Amino acid sequence: MRRFHLPVILCALVLLSCSNDSPVGSEPTLPQDPLPVDHSTNQPPILTLSWNGEGGDHFDIYLGTSTDPPLVAHDVADTHYRPARLTVNTLYFWRVVNVGIDSHVGSPVWSFRTIAGVSPDAPVLISPADGATVAPDSVLLTWSPEPGDSLTFSVYFGTDSTTTAVATNIKTTSHMVFVEPGQTYYWFVNAKNADGLKGTSVTRHFQTSAADSTGRMFNVAGTGVQGFGEVSQHPLATQLNWSQDMSFDASGRLVVADWNNHRVLATDPSNDTFFLLAGSFDGKQGEPCGFYPLSCDEIYAPDSRLNHPTSVLFRPDGNMVLSAWHNSTVFLVDVAAQTMTRIAGTGKLGYDGEEKAANGSAINLPSAAVYDGQGRLVFTDQGNMIIRMIDDAGVIHRIAGVAPVYNDILKRYIPQAGFSGDEGPATEAKFKWDSTTTCAKLCVDAAGNIYVADTSNHAVRRIDTAGVIHRFAGLFPASPGFSGDDGPATSAKLTQPRDVACDSHGNVFICDTGNQVIRMVNPQGIISTVAGTPGVSGPSDPDGKLATQSTLNLPYGIEIDSHDNLWIADTDNSRIRVVYR
Repeated sequence: MRRFHLPVILCALVLLSCSNDSPVGSEPTLPQDPLPVDHSTNQPPILTLSWNGEGGDHFDIYLGTSTDPPLVAHDVADTHYRPARLTVNTLYFWRVVNVGIDSHVGSPVWSFRTIAGVSPDAPVLISPADGATVAPDSVLLTWSPEPGDSLTFSVYFGTDSTTTAVATNIKTTSHMVFVEPGQTYYWFVNAKNADGLKGTSVTRHFQTSAADSTGRMFNVAGTGVQGFGEVSQHPLATQLNWSQDMSFDASGRLVVADWNNHRVLATDPSNDTFFLLAGSFDGKQGEPCGFYPLSCDEIYAPDSRLNHPTSVLFRPDGNMVLSAWHNSTVFLVDVAAQTMTRIAGTGKLGYDGEEKAANGSAINLPSAAVYDGQGRLVFTDQGNMIIRMIDDAGVIHRIAGVAPVYNDILKRYIPQAGFSGDEGPATEAKFKWDSTTTCAKLCVDAAGNIYVADTSNHAVRRIDTAGVIHRFAGLFPASPGFSGDDGPATSAKLTQPRDVACDSHGNVFICDTGNQVIRMVNPQGIISTVAGTPGVSGPSDPDGKLATQSTLNLPYGIEIDSHDNLWIADTDNSRIRVVYR
């Protein structure tokens, strides 16, 4: 029988103590003295375990933080072993067993403790300079040293000296942050080595300029490149895909209908990042529940499939109305409970009449909704060329547009498109809306008048509280183009207007999509351009440029916030932008 020799630990860099805790196998002898610890290096704990053996022996190595350590290596032919990375300030136990053919001799259990190691140097902040004043929008924070193989950084940033982490464990020496005008920001950086030891920079601050922003356009969400951005990022760092609409809850939180990503995003005011309010985490389309008569009540809104959400609207109670275009459904989203319920539609596009339960009535591509002067929900049934209302009892009614007519040959209802009915009952008027893209969006003014974008008639129509329809902007017969600024809106040319928005001063804004501009009709009926360059499309401009000198790219949605600022879904740029007024 071969005699197994007791282990001798040769420690490199990190050994503090070695001891024999419980003998196993043959009688132990003391190990060699450990090598001195080298405090001049920032390397992680490295240790070589070494023992005596004879030629041809093979060994099992046991190593861990318990007195009965687990097997970490089997059938080792050497008489030394270098374990994987160890944790600092930790007591370890180890032993070796001879697994030769003629014996199974084990060493005693030995222990050693790793030391704390050396913290990395504190990062040196480079830019912005301490106390500097910079332009708003985006600011690049930079620092040194380079991360190397084992160094990572965490960035802390905010409007007070406590700050919050905006990036963790990154391996770059720069990070982009997004800032508001007229603010003071504080920041510092932690460096962390592979052992988890940290070095912390000093805290610096800088200011952003507070230049007059009236009439100027700023980017608020999206990167300007279509794509699918993960949630939990700053809105300006989040890729959107054909963003169609936006709204605001009672607290002013921004909510975005990210159309081609089949989701609704909302900002989290605690950390200024997006989170998923409704729709799927993977950006894929689908149906969130079964078709009528199957129940579609109180389904979980985050991570439920949607198919092109096109419009969002908040009620006074804080819940959200969601028009899901290709789901042919209007949902009510309980924001606090994170559930949604079908309140109009069956899940299948079509038409099957009025004066019955809205959540059992077929609709066809609902594109937008508003609450009228009586607090009833009004929505555009775009594919059926009509506007419908849901009363307090949940019954659906047609309030504008001619009802689809059933065709016995085709065995389906045919929408009645046209441009007629001005100065008569809205239920006898005809609209013309394209069914290939979203349009026909609505707004309501303080008096309860409803405005609708009559997109393919290149006009905006107004339905008064008596149910009479009027041409509000654009020509009759329909004539696309761009003309008429500083004159009567009814003499101006529009091109495929898709949305309208009403402010608190009696102004009505028109998303004149085909002309790449936003126009405004004042209470006197005079039209003007307030954002975009007529007939010119382009990428989103740098922040702070005059809105009338900026370019848009197929704007599909507009909204007015509680301060009467103009918000724009710059759809083909996949951005949300704001014009301060």
